[in-house]
Amino acid sequence: MMYFRGLLKAEFVKSIKLAFRYKFNTLFNILFWAVLMVLLSHVLLRGKPEVKTWAFICSFMIWLIANNSFISVVDSIVSETVQGTIEQLYLNSRSFFTLLLVKGLVSSVITIIQSVLTLFICVLLVPSVQAGLFIQWLSVLPLFLISIFSLIGLGIMCASLALKYKSISSFYSMVSSIVFGILTYGAVFISSKTALMLLFPFAEANAAIQQLLLRGSSLTPNTLMVILCNDGLYLLLGYLCLKFLIIKSKESGSLSKF
Repeated sequence: MMYFRGLLKAEFVKSIKLAFRYKFNTLFNILFWAVLMVLLSHVLLRGKPEVKTWAFICSFMIWLIANNSFISVVDSIVSETVQGTIEQLYLNSRSFFTLLLVKGLVSSVITIIQSVLTLFICVLLVPSVQAGLFIQWLSVLPLFLISIFSLIGLGIMCASLALKYKSISSFYSMVSSIVFGILTYGAVFISSKTALMLLFPFAEANAAIQQLLLRGSSLTPNTLMVILCNDGLYLLLGYLCLKFLIIKSKESGSLSKF
């Protein structure tokens, strides 16, 4: 446990320092999504009630956090293969899966922090969105942190392919487009199928967060159980995929190329 805490602290400090080192990129990323959300709010929802504007912003923010968390998890691992440091991490870590889990968790937390800043800018620029709604959004962040592990598991599954195949950007971009396209446009269909809510990453969490923000409903024990099972399922799949590809990459020698 002390190893996990130390690793988490070191990775978080490293990520914060990198965010400040490349502050132009960090600020541009925050401002880009904020401006896009504001423009869409004004153009697509002109003359619509305040509730619809808030519903659109909530849906946009859920998509933004989920999609960017998945991509940042994969990028945090794939970048190590590009830099040639993945073998050193593998050889010097007690548990390679734990190391990748921590990298994924920190990447997701940084993404959530940036997304909150994006929403704050949006609140300042969209008159119909009150400050109280921003506080309401902050109240669901713990649920995001609980449910984000399914995306981390999915990210580890995709990123582990980089151990054997050195160019997977097109692949995980395709996975991102398919998964979050279905989450966005197929939410009604998925929510009507209990099995899909359990098996599809982030689906139950997406529905629960929408209900909490737009209808003021409470989180039920059954919903929380489905979210935790979904997290556990994808972390297990990520672990199995990683172990399998480590074995295969050792056989082919691709892990030791660097």
